[in-house]
Amino acid sequence: QVRLSRQHNTTGEIALFSPRQKKQTLQEQESVKGKTRDRSSSSAAAMFFASKYAFQGSEEDNLEEVDQEDLAAGWEQSNPVEMVLERGEKLDDLVEKTERLSEEAARFRRAAAPSMMDRLRNSLSSFSLSSAAAAAPESSSSSSAAAAAGAAPPPPPPLPKSQAPRMRFKEKPTHKSAAVRAEVNTNIVAIKLASLADAVAVHTGDAVFCRQCACVFSAVSKLQDKVWACEFCGTANEIDLYPEEIPTTNSVDYILKPAPAVQEADETAVVFCMDISGSLCTTTEVPGHLALRNDRLAALRSSLAGFVEGGPQRLPGQRRDVTYISRLQAMQSAVTVQIEAMATHSPQRRVGFVTFNNDVTVLGDCTAVPLVISGDHLSDRAYVQQQVEAADMLATPVGTSCRALTAKLNGLDEGGRTALGPALLAAVAMAAKRPGSRVVVCTDGLANVGLGSLDTTSQVEQSAARQFYQDVADLAKSKGVAVSIMTIEGQHSQLEDLLTVVENTGGDIERVNPLNMTENINALLANPVLATKVSVTMLLHQALRFKADAAALQKQKSGASAAAAAAAAAAPAGSGSVSKQTQEFGSVDATSEVVYEYALGSSAALTEVPFQVQIRFTKLSGEECLRVLTKMQSVTTKKDVAEAELDVQLCLTNAAQKSARLAQECGYEEARATAYAWRQKIGRVMTKPTAASNSAGAAAGSANAAVDDEVGATVYRQFQQNMATLDATIQQAMATEASDGLQLQEASLGERQAMRKGKQSDAQVHACHNAKKATAKFFK
Repeated sequence: QVRLSRQHNTTGEIALFSPRQKKQTLQEQESVKGKTRDRSSSSAAAMFFASKYAFQGSEEDNLEEVDQEDLAAGWEQSNPVEMVLERGEKLDDLVEKTERLSEEAARFRRAAAPSMMDRLRNSLSSFSLSSAAAAAPESSSSSSAAAAAGAAPPPPPPLPKSQAPRMRFKEKPTHKSAAVRAEVNTNIVAIKLASLADAVAVHTGDAVFCRQCACVFSAVSKLQDKVWACEFCGTANEIDLYPEEIPTTNSVDYILKPAPAVQEADETAVVFCMDISGSLCTTTEVPGHLALRNDRLAALRSSLAGFVEGGPQRLPGQRRDVTYISRLQAMQSAVTVQIEAMATHSPQRRVGFVTFNNDVTVLGDCTAVPLVISGDHLSDRAYVQQQVEAADMLATPVGTSCRALTAKLNGLDEGGRTALGPALLAAVAMAAKRPGSRVVVCTDGLANVGLGSLDTTSQVEQSAARQFYQDVADLAKSKGVAVSIMTIEGQHSQLEDLLTVVENTGGDIERVNPLNMTENINALLANPVLATKVSVTMLLHQALRFKADAAALQKQKSGASAAAAAAAAAAPAGSGSVSKQTQEFGSVDATSEVVYEYALGSSAALTEVPFQVQIRFTKLSGEECLRVLTKMQSVTTKKDVAEAELDVQLCLTNAAQKSARLAQECGYEEARATAYAWRQKIGRVMTKPTAASNSAGAAAGSANAAVDDEVGATVYRQFQQNMATLDATIQQAMATEASDGLQLQEASLGERQAMRKGKQSDAQVHACHNAKKATAKFFK
C-alpha cells in the first residue's frame, strides 16, 4: 500500500513512498542528518554569518507581514500541507474518498446523460419544425409544443447534501485581513563556543588593544610606519611590533595565566541532588514482569509468604501481567546506570549525593559521615553553605566509591515534604570546590520547606524566594558549576522561578516520563563542560549596531512607551563609537552558542565591514586564555543578493531563540508573530529559484547546492515541528487568560508582562528553554 510520507520537498509538493522505498528513504534521511551534523561541526571552529553579505538597507526592508488569520488559526491550521502530514492520514484513505466521489459523479452522469440527449433531440426537432409551426394555425402549434414538452423526461434529482463533495480547506476570503508586521533581519552572526575545545595558534606576545574601542590588533589589521589605523573606529594607534608578533590567522589565543603545575586526571564532579519526598512513591504501570534491583515490594511479599494462604492476594480486577515501578525506583535505576558508567570510563571523577525531603542530607561520596541539615537551619543560608564548605565530602573518586554509592542509593526511602532550596544550595556548595562540575536536580514537586519555598501566596515571600535562586545562580556561575533540573511530566515544580539557576549556569531542563529517566539523565551528562568563567565580547564596526530586542523589552518593562523603546533600540551607534556587547557564562559545553543580530546604517558607503569577538575563559586545567576571532564580511545593498545564500539553520536558530526570549518575557503576541514571520520568510527564500540553478554553466556546483537544499529542507521541517510545540503552549496560556476574564488585547507590552509574570506553566517554560537552545535541541 502507498502511504503518505512525512516528507515534502522545498516546493511544498508531497513526496509519496511505497513500502519498497521505505528503507531507502530512511537511509536518505539519516544521510541528510549526518550532513547536517558534519556541517555544524565544521563551522563550530569560528564565527560564521547567516549570509555571505551584510545587507545595507532601511528598517522597512526587514519587515514581514503576517496575516492575522494565520495567527488566529494556529501553527498547524495555518499550514495545510503540514497539517495533513502531522495528522498522518493514509493515502489509501484519501484515495478511497476520491474514488467514492468519482463513483457518485459517474452515477450522476449516467442518470443525466439520457435526459440531456432527449432535451437536445427535442431542441433540434423544435428548430427544424419552426418554419412549419409559423405557417400553421396557432392552435396546432400550441398542441405540438405541448406534446413535445410532454415527451421530455423530468430532470434528474440533485445529489443529497451528505454525498456532495466538500472543500478540504476553506476558500480564501475576497477581502484581505489585517496583517501584523514583524522584523525578519538576515544580518546575523553566531559564535559556536564549542570552538573553545579546538587547538588554535597561541600568540607569543601580549594582545595589543586599540586605545579608543579596545579591539585587538589582528590578521585583518593594517600596520604602516608603526601606526595602526583601527579598522573598527578609525583611531590611529602607535605600536611597535616585530614581524613574528603580527597575527597571521583569524583565530588567536593569548595566555593570561598558566595552568597549575600539578593536576589530576579529572578534577570535575557530578552531584546528584535527589528528591525523596512522599510523592516519589507514585507508581507507573509497565506491562510484563520486570526484575528490579531494589524491589522492596517483592521482598515484602517474600517475607509474608509464610503467613498468607493461597498465594499472593490481589484486589478485584487487579492485573497480574504488569509491574508497578515507583518514581523513586526509576530514579535509583537511572542514577545507578550513570554511576557505573562513570566508574568504568572516568574512574577519577568525583560523584556525590544530596537528598532532601523534610531534611537535607549531604551524603557526598558515601564514604564519610553524612551531614544532616534540619529544622530552623533549613532557612539559614549562611549555615548551610558554611557547613558544606567546611566538610570534604568528595574526597574519593568514583572508581573507588562506586559500591558505596550504589548501596546507599538503593537503600533510600521516600517520605515527607520537599526542601529543594536548601538542598540545591548544599549541592552547589559541594560542587563549587571543583570548577567544571555539574549538579543534576531530580524532583517531582514544588519547593515547600526552608529557603526558596515557592508554596506561598505572599508577594514578599515569593520575591525572597526568587532572590534566593538568583543568589544560588550567581554562586554557581562564579565557581563554574552547571546546574540542570529534571522534573516529571504532569507535575508542577514552578520552573519559571528555577529557570534562572539553569540558564545562568549553562545547564538544561528536562521534563520526563519516569520510565525514560535513564536516557534523560544520560542526555544531561552527555556534553561535558569545556571551559568555565567564560566572557564573550562582540565588537561591531562604527557603522553597525546591535538589534537590541531584549533591551527594548526591558525599557518597556520599566515604563517607557513602545514607541520610545523602539526608537532607543533603533538609535545609531554614533560617529566614532563602536557597538559592543558582553555576555558571561559560568560554564559552556559543545552545545553552547551566542547569536547576534545587527543592522548596517544606510548612510555609510562600505564594501566590507570587520567583526571581532573576544572570549576570556578558563580551561579545566586552570589555564586562563583570551581567544580573539576576527573576520571581514562583504556588504551589499541588494536584498535578493543577501538572501541568495542564506544559512537556513542559522536563520532558524536565531528565529527560535528570539521567539523564545519574547515568550519568556511574556510578550506572547510578539513571540508568535516573530516565529510566523521567519517561517514565512525562509519558506519563500527556499522555494525561490536561484541564478545558479537557472544557469546552464552551474553544473560544477550543483552537487553542493543539492546537499544544501536537502539539509535546508530537513532543518526547515524540524523548525516547524518543534516551534509548533512552543506555539501551542503560548496559545494555551492565552486561552487560559481569556477564560479567566483577562482582556489584554489593548494592553501595552509592559502591562501584559506585569500581569503574566509568575503564571507560566512548566510545559511553557520547558518549551521556551528548548527553543533558546535551538541548535542543540532542534537541529541535531
